[in-house]
Order: sequence, then C-alpha cells, then structure tokens
Amino acid sequence: VAFRVAAYNFSAAIQEGRLEVSVRNAENESESLNSTSLQKVLFKDKERSRSYRSGNFYEGLRPSGQNAYSVYLALSKGMRQTVSTDGGALEIRLLENPHSGNTRVDLFRNGMWITDDVPHLKRGDFANHQPFHAVLTLNARDGGELHRLIRKAEGPMHDALSLKLLNAGERGQLRNALRQIAKAVGDMAPEMPTESYKPDDYLLVDAIGEDESGGGRRKFSYLGAPTIIERRGAPLRSPRPEPPVPPPDPPIQPGQPRQPTPPRPPRARPPLPFRATAVSDGVGRHLIDLACDRQMDEALLRLRIDENTDATCEYVWTDEDVSLKSFKIESDGSGEAPIGEVKDGENVVRIRGLDAEKTYRLTVEYDAPEGFSDAVREPVFRVELFPPPPPRGSGREVELEDGDAN
Repeated sequence: VAFRVAAYNFSAAIQEGRLEVSVRNAENESESLNSTSLQKVLFKDKERSRSYRSGNFYEGLRPSGQNAYSVYLALSKGMRQTVSTDGGALEIRLLENPHSGNTRVDLFRNGMWITDDVPHLKRGDFANHQPFHAVLTLNARDGGELHRLIRKAEGPMHDALSLKLLNAGERGQLRNALRQIAKAVGDMAPEMPTESYKPDDYLLVDAIGEDESGGGRRKFSYLGAPTIIERRGAPLRSPRPEPPVPPPDPPIQPGQPRQPTPPRPPRARPPLPFRATAVSDGVGRHLIDLACDRQMDEALLRLRIDENTDATCEYVWTDEDVSLKSFKIESDGSGEAPIGEVKDGENVVRIRGLDAEKTYRLTVEYDAPEGFSDAVREPVFRVELFPPPPPRGSGREVELEDGDAN
C-alpha cells in the first residue's frame, strides 16, 4: 500500500532518483521503491481506469492507475521542452496518443503530484489537438516566482489549485504564466486534421418545449463550435402533445337519477423533506445522520447505490437497492427514539415517530449486491425517505415511482 501511494503521488521525484521509499515487514524483510522498481509497481494498475475514492483503504490515490502509468511513460519516453515564463521556468514532458485516448495535463511540483485541473490547461483548451498526456514538472530551483504562486494556490492539502488564495495581482501574474505554458504545450502537441467532410444527407430536428418558468421556447446550450449547414427544406418538428379530450357525458333521460361524479384519481404524494448523510463504519455497516423538516408519524427508508460510475470505468453499477440485515436508530438525546423495523433481507425500513428539527443517528448493516464489495470497499449510498403506501382497499393506493423519493 505504501509503495502504491508513493508511486501514484511522487512518481516524478522517484523517477528522477530524488526519493526512495523503504518498507520493512513483520518478518524484518526490507523492500525499496526507487527509480528501478517504479515501473513494476505502476504497471500492475495500468489498466485500472477508475480512481480510488477518498477515505478508503488506498486513501490519496486520486489519479487512476491508468493515468499514473501514463505519467510514468510521459516522464520516461515523452518529448521534453523547457518553457520560460515571466515568473519562472518549468519542464514539459508530452506523450502522444496515450492509452486512455483522452487529453490530460498533470502538474508536479518538486516531484509531487498536485492536480490535473489547471486553469488554461484543461482538456477543452486543446480541442483542436490530437489526444496527448502532458506532465509539467516545476521545481523551486528554476521556478522562481511561478513556483511561489503555485505553492500558495495549492492550499494546505497540496491537491488542487485555487486562484482564490491569491490576491488580484498574483492571480493575473499566474494566469499570464499559465497561458504561456498552454501555448507551449499546444505547439508541441499535434493538431487535428482539418479536412472537411459533407454528408450525403442529414436530418434537422427542432425540439420545442417550455422553459423552467413555465412558458416560451426552451433555450439550448451546446458544447463545441457551432456549424452552419444548408437547409434543404422545412425542419422536422416534434409536435406538442395534445391533451386527451374526455368523452362527453351521456344525456340524462327523464326520470333517471343523476349519477355521482367519479372521484379524481389520487396524485402521488410529494417527497418528504429531510436531510441525510451516510458514512461508512466498516465493511457492511453504515452510519446515517437523519433530520426531518416536519414531524412524520410513519416513513419508509431505503439505501440505494450511488457510485457515480460511467462506461469508462471497470465496474458499472446501476441504481440498486441494498438488502438490509439490521437497523438501529438513536435520538440526539432529547425525547424518545423513534421505532424502526426491518426484516432480514428486505430493503426498506419502516420508521415511526420522527420529530421535526431533531437529528437521529441510524446504524445499518447490509448485504451489497454480488461482486460489489470486491470492486468498491466502501460504497457510497443515497438515502431515500418516502411515505408508506395507503392501506389496501382504502381507494388511495398510488404506485410510487423512483422520482417520488427525495
């Protein structure tokens, strides 16, 4: 674990021979991480496209294994160029066509990884270039004023750049230096081909809708440069849906009693106003702080997986309910605690007696879906609280959709 943390966050210093990490295990055997063994450590995770989450077993491994190995390749095989700015100098190592297929710029200061989110050096700033991975190495010896500004903008955690930490003059000075660096990176990176292409045919769709205020045409925003195309006719438009017209009431015959008006179908109940924070308390166990904005005689609570993954990750999880094994609820010390019931293997807890403006501590033990705990050691859960369904036969049954739960 120590080797992986060091290799991910200090690869530049290790590769340059300025840092070596030695670990001695319980058997008094010693191993070292240095410029010779660095590639072996990073090579094991070179296909891992998912970053570790903060707070888990490998805390601090924010770049994915794929990006960390790409940094190693850029440092060892990439093109080199020293850039002098108005504030100081740094070195650029640029690797063309990285394995990830995405443009990325990583900033290292004194051999330590800082961030891949640098103003004027983001992926969108190089939209006209082929994918590349650039590594910026800044040191105190050659960086001068640029090094001081970067160090000040890092903050105490050294894992981001926040220009708000600088005064107005320093912000302008740093932005000017970053623009000069961005120009140098753009000159090194190959540009995209400019051959134009005109399709044989195309389809125009003009979407019509309402804006958030309830009227008018919806305004759309687009990414990238707009392209003008010639119109071959009137655009196809999606028609506005017409409201259904109810059938006319049948005429009332003389002497026939008037039939009572059937009741309107019930509407789904609005979501319950609440606030909840869930944190891990070990494998298969979570602590939840729950507060409600109004009193609730009865409510249903469930946990759903909220991993925020996408198709580029190794593991993709949809919204799945978590099977609960046990449940415990405690009040903040004032008044009696509510009553919570859960049956082993179910995914919903029935809670009775939630007071307004009180904070409750919930302890839940759960079973994650098969294979989930192997991919994510400490999952992130979304807490949902919604009203219980009316009793059967009451005429008020409403099937709740996922969107009805807050």
